[in-house]
Amino acid sequence: NFPVTNTRLSREELQTTFEKSYLDRFGVELPEIRAVLVNLHTAVIGRRKQVPLTSLMTKKFQKRKIEECITGSRQVWFQSGWVETPVYKREFFQPRFKLKGPAIIEQLDTTIVIEPSNQVEVDSSGNLLISCPYMSLPYLHSWNHIEIPLWRRLFFEFYPSSHSNHCSIICA
Repeated sequence: NFPVTNTRLSREELQTTFEKSYLDRFGVELPEIRAVLVNLHTAVIGRRKQVPLTSLMTKKFQKRKIEECITGSRQVWFQSGWVETPVYKREFFQPRFKLKGPAIIEQLDTTIVIEPSNQVEVDSSGNLLISCPYMSLPYLHSWNHIEIPLWRRLFFEFYPSSHSNHCSIICA
């Protein structure tokens, strides 16, 4: 591996740069080895127009009603025991959809478990805003320090809400 700074690199310059790089790394000259370009990595830093996140949402699959997003149901174990829980397909969600737990939200790269007392709202960018009363989360040990088991994290970010007895979870 070696950096290439000249954008108009000739075959001869590539060979010379390879030989110098090889000598620097291994301390041996091998002029009979022909340099072969196997991999080229480029990086660009610049300015671009801001991309609205809503442009990444596929309206083709969005449903008109939250009930149309349900793909089935399954038994899920919560603190209260087994609960028949609806399964939603996230790609079907539209901005401003709301639902109450319990629920399972499936998407291509993750599955999100919504506790029975939690509420979900889809914001204008497609993020899931999950509100959960502290009282429904027995694994929270104090108001100032939130301890969440690894299996519950699922790329959640925690923000205190305006209500003292709630926290909010954002799933991007």
